[in-house]
Amino acid sequence: MAASKNRGKSSRSSKPGGRHLSGNPATRAADERQRRMTALLGTVAPDARSWWGSSAADVVTRAHVLTTADGVLALEGAVSRLLGEELVLRTEHEQRGFDLPEWLKTVADHAAERLSDAGDAGDAGDAGDPASWLLLNALTAIGTDRAAKTAKADLAKLKRSAFAAEFAARYPWAVPASPARPTGKALYAVDGYGSRYLLVAPFQTPGDDTTAHWYAWDVDLCDTQRTVAAAVFSDPDDALADWRAAVGADITANSLLAPAAEPATIRALLNDCLLPGVLGGSLMGDETVDLFSEYFRMRSRAYQLSRSLPRHQSDPHAEAAWKANARANADRILDEFGEWFRDRHSTDQFDEAAAATLIIQWLGTGPAFAHLSCSPHRVRAMTSLIWDSYHDDVASSVCTLLPDWVTWCAGETGLTPALANRSLAEAHRSTTVSRSTLDVDQMTPPRIAE
Repeated sequence: MAASKNRGKSSRSSKPGGRHLSGNPATRAADERQRRMTALLGTVAPDARSWWGSSAADVVTRAHVLTTADGVLALEGAVSRLLGEELVLRTEHEQRGFDLPEWLKTVADHAAERLSDAGDAGDAGDAGDPASWLLLNALTAIGTDRAAKTAKADLAKLKRSAFAAEFAARYPWAVPASPARPTGKALYAVDGYGSRYLLVAPFQTPGDDTTAHWYAWDVDLCDTQRTVAAAVFSDPDDALADWRAAVGADITANSLLAPAAEPATIRALLNDCLLPGVLGGSLMGDETVDLFSEYFRMRSRAYQLSRSLPRHQSDPHAEAAWKANARANADRILDEFGEWFRDRHSTDQFDEAAAATLIIQWLGTGPAFAHLSCSPHRVRAMTSLIWDSYHDDVASSVCTLLPDWVTWCAGETGLTPALANRSLAEAHRSTTVSRSTLDVDQMTPPRIAE
């Protein structure tokens, strides 16, 4: 994970997965389209995937860099980088077709075709052949379900070929592998605001002690929940040091690793990696090559970690109960905030409608344990979302409440004065924002899976 304080700090108001219902009809329609596209994963229109073939061919052509890999993790890293560089290049030119799980299956198909064509031509010495073979082997371990199955099936078909035996002798550690499995308990750390989390867990490829490692996810809950970085580390302390450097030493001064004991908490932090679609349904447009490079591996590791945890028993009434609890929680918070506001501003009239709008939007992102976190980034993101979703008079009324809301949240969460003052400064700035002063780029629609 690259050490950058700005990692993940985009204030764009992408709204994948139906995380809130916008008051703006146009925005609401776009949200609904995003939800439909996520639900219809795998039904990308032919014209939207027109670039997949040339993209997959480019990946296979550049796969020669894989031949210097000297182990399973090194191969995983090299393949991940190869895929990440290609995706960054494509996002600069394409706006549709970013159904990455299906795109990866196309990459696997092209690699298998390259191997098959070379074998038919008796061209086993071609440098592209071992590279394609290595690429397929890596995809069996880090690929999405369909890509991994495709890679395994293609390797099985080629198993009896002369060049497959040659490559297996040259790279004895490169065999069709199962994804790395968790080998111990997960740990987590949280920043001073309670909105940036590090989750780490130990993994190993079954039967191969040389692949033991820790995998880390850096999760930002300030806006739409997203994993903003992920990487392999030799131990959890290295992961913690890297995360602290990225988030900020002062904000993480008291952040320590602790056991992540609750399966629900682990799954909540991995939510965007467990959802179908691209990073939970959309691209924000600011993804780095490092993030794209880990896109498939972080999802594979997240899936394996989640499936290793105890499962909840199915409850047909769970959704209705969740909605009722969410509404009751919002009502309770509105009452408590309103009482605090009236005590603090005895002569001011409390705008309950604006407060209700703010609270619904604020609670509508991320897991419940981070609902009242109030980092400066979250304040900026909320300001952008409000102005993007409501008419000017409503947006202005809601943002006027932000300084008081941040002050109340800081008290409820025990935020230190130094950190609270930063958020409060951002909240006061938000009261001066108007639609004309918003960054135009914040209003740009995100790329979508179709």
